[in-house]
Amino acid sequence: MNMHIASTVLGPRRRMPALAVVTPNEPVQTPANKKLPKSQSIRWHLVERIKKEIAEGTYDTDEKLEKALDRFLDQQGY
Repeated sequence: MNMHIASTVLGPRRRMPALAVVTPNEPVQTPANKKLPKSQSIRWHLVERIKKEIAEGTYDTDEKLEKALDRFLDQQGY
């Protein structure tokens, strides 16, 4: 039987990314957002509306959750 004792050698560590703190009225600005060209395939007015709803806490609704669960269960064959 092998006995293993506690080791003081620490394994590799990863730096955790900093969590972004965004206030509801503050636009989100990241380097990734700045690199995206404003193309017609992205409906920016919808993106802004959804950002606003998420910030206000009104985006997720019981109806949306129910619809998503139904779709998931259909895909899984239930």
